[in-house]
Amino acid sequence: MQDTDSNPPVILLAGKSDRQMVAVMRSFDRNGIPYYISLPESVNHSFWELTKYKEKIIGESYHNINNSKKFIQSVGEIQKKYGSIVLFPIGGSTPRKLIKLKPELPKNVKLPMSGILKYDLLDSYSNLLAVANKYDISVPDMFVDMPNKNKIPFIAKPKTNHQGFCVLLINSLDRYDNFVKDDNKGSNTHFFQEYINGSSYYYCAVYDNGEMVRDFTQKTISQQPRGQSVIKARPAVIPKKVINKFNTMVNDLQWTGPLMAEFRLENDEYNLIEINPRFWGPLQIAIDNNMHFPTDLYHIALDQDVPESYKQKGRPLYGYYRLDGYIEGYWSKFKHGGNFEIQKNTKNNTYIYNDVWNRSDTRAMYIYKNLFTILEPIYKCTRSPSKVLTLIKRKTTD
Repeated sequence: MQDTDSNPPVILLAGKSDRQMVAVMRSFDRNGIPYYISLPESVNHSFWELTKYKEKIIGESYHNINNSKKFIQSVGEIQKKYGSIVLFPIGGSTPRKLIKLKPELPKNVKLPMSGILKYDLLDSYSNLLAVANKYDISVPDMFVDMPNKNKIPFIAKPKTNHQGFCVLLINSLDRYDNFVKDDNKGSNTHFFQEYINGSSYYYCAVYDNGEMVRDFTQKTISQQPRGQSVIKARPAVIPKKVINKFNTMVNDLQWTGPLMAEFRLENDEYNLIEINPRFWGPLQIAIDNNMHFPTDLYHIALDQDVPESYKQKGRPLYGYYRLDGYIEGYWSKFKHGGNFEIQKNTKNNTYIYNDVWNRSDTRAMYIYKNLFTILEPIYKCTRSPSKVLTLIKRKTTD
């Protein structure tokens, strides 16, 4: 498919989420969707130059989105070159910023996502759980104020997902005391939620004005310490009655765009933990299993019919895995404590696990990322040996 006025190219803003971005590009390549990569103005080179995607990098860069005026101007320059373009919601905080600027974007720039009010409703933990209750969707118990120590373990979540705070698992007296001592955190910035110690499932889908276009479910096998990135997962199934309730809620909200909802299974009950109304980190597992959400979203942006299904090539089902995620997790465990979250997986041997980066299109990046993930913390240690000694001393006395 050539980029034309009827099939404008997608402009991918590099530097936001590498894992999301490479999955999007692989989906586009398999389905003939035109796209280009725009680098940030502050970057002269990119590790995408180590991949086959270097030919997709264009000369026009984009300005930092935090300076909305200059960012819109830079997007406008790209749009003038191609006539019409489509922007994609890649990254953690960038999708919300793009949506907020949507009314100010040039006329021929398409952003296939709903407005900021719907986005914030889905993205706000506290608001979301209140809405979920109306649809008889199970959610963890909430605490308005800081729970007592006898409630450990529990989760501290930022009231809005764009404040810059992380979700925290409070599972020890030390972590409880550290949270209480931090003047920047508390009941004003966080709300508190019962910890559900069960298997984690991601329900992933793309919606068009509330209608579910395509969906896929994955089960987490391994997750980094302290609830960070999923590093191994496999395809899975959630009961239809649970999904039907959830999709009724999204339909009533008339959401357009990608969405990932995490459910935790405990005592035969699926509890809705959170929703991310944007693309998610382990997107590659869906692409490998012929669930091309990025391609669907492109067709939605242009008001085109979405393919009923994508060609199956007789391939087996694929799992998700990334070595650099394990390396990151071990460094995080050493520095901050915590353990990898390992879920029971009775069907592990029926799936093929290909590393996200260890593929023909990104082999050099695979080597680069793993070496960088190993060596960067070591370099930082040599720059600040006193901090390392303090950390080791604390570890040996715990």
